[in-house]
Amino acid sequence: MAKHKFHTRVNRIMESVKLPTASTGFVNQDLWVSSGNYAMNRRWSGEFDKAFLFGRNYAFYGESGSAKSLFAATTAANAQKEHGAYVVWIDVEHATDGKTGQEWFQRAGVDTSEDSFLYVSAATLEEIKTIIAKITKDYRESYSEDMPPLVFVVDSWAAAVTESEWERIGGKEAGKLVGDMGQKAKQLGDVIKSVTHLCARLPVLTIGILHIMDNQDMYGRKHKLTGGHKVLYYASGAMLLTKKELQLRDIDDDEKREELFGHVLADVKNKMGGDRYTVGIISSMEIIKSRVTKPFERVDIAIPYDTGIDPYSGLFEVLMQEGMIRKGSPGWFEYVEPTGEVVKFRRKDFLSHADHLMEIAGSILEDQDEPVETAVVEVVEDEE
Repeated sequence: MAKHKFHTRVNRIMESVKLPTASTGFVNQDLWVSSGNYAMNRRWSGEFDKAFLFGRNYAFYGESGSAKSLFAATTAANAQKEHGAYVVWIDVEHATDGKTGQEWFQRAGVDTSEDSFLYVSAATLEEIKTIIAKITKDYRESYSEDMPPLVFVVDSWAAAVTESEWERIGGKEAGKLVGDMGQKAKQLGDVIKSVTHLCARLPVLTIGILHIMDNQDMYGRKHKLTGGHKVLYYASGAMLLTKKELQLRDIDDDEKREELFGHVLADVKNKMGGDRYTVGIISSMEIIKSRVTKPFERVDIAIPYDTGIDPYSGLFEVLMQEGMIRKGSPGWFEYVEPTGEVVKFRRKDFLSHADHLMEIAGSILEDQDEPVETAVVEVVEDEE
């Protein structure tokens, strides 16, 4: 049978198949959102202006205070600004349920007005699954191109309990201590698997936050992921966040240091430990799973307490690793313009070159994507 006739028969068969989840062909889903940091975007997508793809389910692992919720909120805020997205924030830790929580969202850039944002408090995995399933079911059935993209944030999967655990917390068996025999990990994996299916082929982005614990083994990674292996298998992408102190001496740009902390510099130098004074955190991001870029890519991102995520933090190091910036003579760095001109600069002046360097790197990437034209050379043999 001819190949093209067989193809026609297969298509005819699939057209007759009426199943609730089966569909054919690649989905035209190319909606991305920025993380709020250029270096993190580059690590996640290979480009500077986007990190996370809609239609996917991401897991943000991290230790306490490593900016997991902040990155989730910043991503949600960018989805609102870039695409007019509607955000459903499911707060399981009950950490942002008051006025201070609303102010925290607003400082992170989230539009908390009722036509752009829904705050939901929940405690059990079944409740979270029901909320996401009900909303996405209606969204799928009534979807049209004029509907806004949808963002779910679960903060956090780790704090959710099973129905049987809830019975021992606030139900008929309140106060009873009984082991769950691994049911939490099993059910969590099943719920995340369900959410991945619910988001598929729709402009729906889900971000779920999970915790980590120190590895007690002599060998292997310093941290262990919690929630069981099923979570990592079924999530579309995952990253690990750890933290360390951001000290005044870590800010290389003198003008930026003066701008951010000029009002306390005198006191810091005299009373508070000088350049070792803590002014924020450095969140170290490592990609654990991705189908777009390489795993185990890392970047350190400075987050001053007063200003939040620095969009340019980590960019210098990423461009150095990619070879866009190279060391020149002592104390100088340099890069090459597309014209071949070599531009030299000091490390403290990097920000004045950063946007231009991203443009150059982006144009190089576009050139690599274009098909290479090959010259056809006609070889004429000499007649004997």
